[in-house]
Amino acid sequence: LVVLGVIIAATGFILWRTGDADSGGAGVVAGLGAGLVLVGAVSAWSKRPWDQRWRSEPFQTKRDRLQAQRTRLLWTFPVVGLALLFVAHQTLTDAYDVGFRAIDYLRLSLPVLYAWLVVLVVLGWDKQSLVNRRLLDDELTQVFRARALKAAFIVLMSGITIALPLTVWRPDIGVMATIVALTAAGAAAGFRFAWLDRQASEADTGDE
Repeated sequence: LVVLGVIIAATGFILWRTGDADSGGAGVVAGLGAGLVLVGAVSAWSKRPWDQRWRSEPFQTKRDRLQAQRTRLLWTFPVVGLALLFVAHQTLTDAYDVGFRAIDYLRLSLPVLYAWLVVLVVLGWDKQSLVNRRLLDDELTQVFRARALKAAFIVLMSGITIALPLTVWRPDIGVMATIVALTAAGAAAGFRFAWLDRQASEADTGDE
């Protein structure tokens, strides 16, 4: 994330210096890059390898910590996906003017791939969830997972239903609408899961 943020921020700065984009658009791109750098730095600090306090943690404390880390990631990932969505929009707009390059296809796919990453975390198919399955795959998590995927499916169906006539009317707009639908579906899964987990944590705190 830090490397990607630096690249995006540098791109915005270069666009501003060369005059290939208006100052407002270049500033937005640079700001998105700076945001990715911040998110990546916070995520890296939370997983710093020299923090070994987890070795002496009780079972319940370790489970709470891992679940809290998963929830923080699910709050963060969709936000980064939305930032990449803006980059895809800028790429698509420029590509229709000057033609597609190989790097443009990668930029267009980034928000969709990031949406898949969110869905993999919700499904428990990421590395941390697989390694700590007995801590992160309890019955309550399965209920949250089902509700999160239900929300994502509704968002996906709604988005593709809107994108289809747009593709017939304006292919360029339809392509962007499809990317938005896929990204929004992944974000919906992440936000829904994180929200349910937060509500459950607040209920447990209130009971105590």
